[in-house]
Amino acid sequence: MSGSFTQSNIDVEEYETGNKYIGMINGDQGSFAHEGEGASIKFKLNGNSFTGSDSASGTNFSGDMFAKTIKIYDYDEGKHFHYYLSE
Repeated sequence: MSGSFTQSNIDVEEYETGNKYIGMINGDQGSFAHEGEGASIKFKLNGNSFTGSDSASGTNFSGDMFAKTIKIYDYDEGKHFHYYLSE
């Protein structure tokens, strides 16, 4: 997965599938669309934490950001996912 978060824009691409995620952040609210599924994902930032929902699965998620590491808990799958942002 690679991408960028510039100003208030989100632009990410999955290597494995080629799917793209495109969206925006306005204040503490953000949303983006998953191009491959046509699904929207909405989230709210609270300091280094966030909560949100995925319209494709109808489930919620939460997570934390520490430096370049992002940890997401997916309530649908009942497990954590870890991501590292590189430059």
